[in-house]
Amino acid sequence: MNDEMNKKLRFLLQMQGVSSKAAAEHLGLPRDHLQGIMDGVIRPTPRQLKQLAELCKVTVDFFEDREEDNEDEQGASRKALTLADLAIRFQALCECLVDGEILTATQLKQKTEEVEARAAHRIMQQETLDLYPTRSGPRARNKVR
Repeated sequence: MNDEMNKKLRFLLQMQGVSSKAAAEHLGLPRDHLQGIMDGVIRPTPRQLKQLAELCKVTVDFFEDREEDNEDEQGASRKALTLADLAIRFQALCECLVDGEILTATQLKQKTEEVEARAAHRIMQQETLDLYPTRSGPRARNKVR
């Protein structure tokens, strides 16, 4: 695992409130071995990586480092990874807020529904704009006469 993957693993475990001891037990590994994985000294086996992904509630792809040859593709994959990171962190934050009794599950559901409603409204507005495109250029000017 590279440094970026180690940070992701540490963050996910921390946000989910999973101790290194509990994670090591889940993997069936000594705590020192898991610490070696988290420090990047020991490379996890595919099975261990799968178990870590399951424990952190992400896919194995989340930990994979994708290197692209093309700079445009590289920028796009970075952006996609960043959005994936944000989604994971948002979900973990929401769970922590509920677990920490800062928000109730009902309040979280209400806020989620509000966000979904705003998003649906924006999509509907965009679809309406797409149905009635504005005309510009010579054809529009000729029609106005």
